[in-house]
Amino acid sequence: METDVDLSLYFGEVIAEEYSAGLNYLQLDPASSLVKFRIVAELLCMRIASSKNVLLESDTLNERINELYDCQIIHVSFKDNLHRVRIEGNQGAHGIRSERYGNEDDQDYVDRIKAEYRKGLDARAISSRRRTIENLEDAYVIINGSPLNRSVEIVEIEDRLWEKDLVEALMSTCPKKKLRAGKIYESLAVNKRISDPFNMNYEFDADYNSIIKHAAVSYEASYKLSSGVGRNTSKKFNEMDFIKENSDSESLYLYWRIVNQSSFFGEEKTKECGWIIKHLALKEYVPAQCDYGKTLYDKGEYEQALSFYMSALFKSSDNVFVYLFDYYHQGLACKKDGEKALHYLSKGIELGCAASISQLGQLYHQGLYFEKDELKAEDLLIEAIQLGSVDAERYYLSNVIKPFKNEVKEILVSSMEKAIDNISALMNSSSKGKTGSNKPCPCKSGKKYKKCCKDKVYLMKRRCAELAEEHFSS
Repeated sequence: METDVDLSLYFGEVIAEEYSAGLNYLQLDPASSLVKFRIVAELLCMRIASSKNVLLESDTLNERINELYDCQIIHVSFKDNLHRVRIEGNQGAHGIRSERYGNEDDQDYVDRIKAEYRKGLDARAISSRRRTIENLEDAYVIINGSPLNRSVEIVEIEDRLWEKDLVEALMSTCPKKKLRAGKIYESLAVNKRISDPFNMNYEFDADYNSIIKHAAVSYEASYKLSSGVGRNTSKKFNEMDFIKENSDSESLYLYWRIVNQSSFFGEEKTKECGWIIKHLALKEYVPAQCDYGKTLYDKGEYEQALSFYMSALFKSSDNVFVYLFDYYHQGLACKKDGEKALHYLSKGIELGCAASISQLGQLYHQGLYFEKDELKAEDLLIEAIQLGSVDAERYYLSNVIKPFKNEVKEILVSSMEKAIDNISALMNSSSKGKTGSNKPCPCKSGKKYKKCCKDKVYLMKRRCAELAEEHFSS
């Protein structure tokens, strides 16, 4: 056993595939690498428990790690490493979205926040890889009862390794390769938008939309191939029903998500794919349960929405916590219950859920449930933006940056008006009292005051307000 890839192969094909996928995403999409390393941590916990004939009672990775530690199967540094990979994986799951809001100056500031986060994300993905290798080494010792006979060499990642994955996917009918290609295309599109967020010309949008369409085509091919519909030799079967029942849930969900988020697919295509989210929710696919529950909540079907929320909660899906906060905070579905709402919000924050952190920032900004604290609110909103929260980005631009600019604008206009009044007063004092309309203007132009500077004070104030509005317009 010489390399980290060889070590992952020892634990079987599933763990090796997830680990290799994490390596492939390191350069292009470090957030996806973090998610893959988290999956490896989860699979390792299950493998260790199985090797020790321990039945884990918990369904969440957080509790499973603690169970293994409480049973004295893993040591404290192994436990801490697993938790660190888990937390970073939760944060990586949010990704960085490519929407654009606000005016160019405001959005430029937000994009700088994202860019700084992306640099940190790269470093965290590399660090998470090292921790994952340590986790693999520790798991090997626990399962085999003896340490590795030599140190593990870390494989160097080839430059632009993802290009090989795209070529392989193009020539393959393997659904997993199609799925990976879809994720690569989606990452390329997001990176393109982030690198040049205000380019709205035809060529840029055509290229961007083309990449998104490649992602959608790859996801669609993945879920159809995964169903095995082409291998069905029965003459009497409904192709769509067969695909629904046998296709890979992740591929199907990602296809639905990209069609719904990208407006250029059109309303007709969105409606055509409407069955997917309900179908997946009924199959108990957790991300779909959250989204479908929110759809039902918005329609006023509160009892059904809560049912799907609670199913997703059982699996600790990140977004379900902020949905449950809304459920009990808004008081539409039931009597308003602030204590219960904050309970679910705090659980989401513990998991590093960007939506929950964004919501907490908004509460501090508005002074709801907590004493108003604008500095703390801004810190929380920026943290949520860095984790990919579109909601935090919208709120920050509309309710933090814009009001601040308006306040500065008012101070500037007031200062300029005061300066103009002082100049006017000085001119009047030099002419020994207030100047009459028909008297010579104090500016010594030779004109009457009413024909010269009388209206200039008003005009100057109005122009100051116009200039400030132009400079601070959103």
